[in-house]
Amino acid sequence: VKFSNYSWLVKESTQRVGPGDNFFSAGRSNVSVNCFGALNLRMNRIDNGVVSCAEVVSRDSFSYGTYRIALAPDRFEFNPSVVFGVFLYNESLAPLHNEVDIEFSRWNMPVNLNSQYIVFDSAIRPSSYRFNTFASDRATLHEIVVKKDSIHFRSFYMNSSGKNSARLYAATSMANVWSPKRPYAHMRFNLWLK
Repeated sequence: VKFSNYSWLVKESTQRVGPGDNFFSAGRSNVSVNCFGALNLRMNRIDNGVVSCAEVVSRDSFSYGTYRIALAPDRFEFNPSVVFGVFLYNESLAPLHNEVDIEFSRWNMPVNLNSQYIVFDSAIRPSSYRFNTFASDRATLHEIVVKKDSIHFRSFYMNSSGKNSARLYAATSMANVWSPKRPYAHMRFNLWLK
């Protein structure tokens, strides 16, 4: 699929795979790009109530830099077992991988905060920061800044008037969590069941 001027591979599985021990479908009902150029990920019920999930992986790999992700409004009050993730992931180092995530989920706990920034470094010591993203009529903008010695996250509610202004609602920085030896990673977007 072509999205945001990049080519993306669509994950497909005929047996359960991670994350979450799920089936993934490359069908247009699970992954599509609309006429405005927005990526749409969906989960669908298939045979016997089984759910097919969605994931796309960039063909290109990325390194240090700033990554901005805009999300449409009202996407944060879904089923507590649903996870939406935006992340950089170096699969060549698995299980000792570099992974930088922004995830939206309550992780099967309805009282949990519904958003988190999390980094898995090469020693599998996750560093995380949890916060709430509230459903509203405003889009949100999320930013990951990857530097050699630190990673910075910020999330904004966009102004509903259409002006180029935004209100910061979450931010954190994490030092010494990204391996400078293997800084390259693929960008991924996924929607799956915990």
